[in-house]
Amino acid sequence: MVSFCWAVSNRITLNGRLLLEIPLPYLVRGCLSIFRASGRFIWVPCVLIMTASLGLVSKLNKKTAIAAAALCFLIQGMDIRDWCRILHSQYSQPPAYEYALKDEKWDELTKDTSEIIFLPMKDAYGLYMQMYFDFAQMAAEKHMALSSFYLARMDLASVKEYAENEYEKLKSGNGRKDVLYVFFDEEDVVDETDSVKVYDIDGYKVAKVK
Repeated sequence: MVSFCWAVSNRITLNGRLLLEIPLPYLVRGCLSIFRASGRFIWVPCVLIMTASLGLVSKLNKKTAIAAAALCFLIQGMDIRDWCRILHSQYSQPPAYEYALKDEKWDELTKDTSEIIFLPMKDAYGLYMQMYFDFAQMAAEKHMALSSFYLARMDLASVKEYAENEYEKLKSGNGRKDVLYVFFDEEDVVDETDSVKVYDIDGYKVAKVK
């Protein structure tokens, strides 16, 4: 019952409509908010009900038990048929991925390149997910390493330190020839020098040591 009440929560809805909301004290709401989605606790009473039901069915004679189990499977199938149809239409013909880096100049810039370094590393690196994905495909095809990527868990301090060191080397004229430097934002781009060439390709600012 506790799991059931927790799953229902203090906001009771039906088909997207709010039926009842029970105000909770701040302290109580804070404690209950430890788990982001309270609805998952409905599985506790659901599993108990299903286990009890199977226990009752097992006490019937064989033919009746098979018929009861078949009826349950039929009801379950009817319940999820629309959801299965949606999933099938969604994944049977997935949309083709459009490669964003189309300029032929990339072949020249990535020749003899072993790593792509994104500069300088951002705290909110998740905002650059599309950029990461664009360069990840190129890195995979050309067997290049990435200095950072969009990950759920990452040692951000170490990644930032590595990127900052490489950034300082590039600005001081000691950049690496085997690296393609990619800048997160326009204001991060280094000045072009005799040894460093800056390019604007497919909407991205990149640099290459000559």
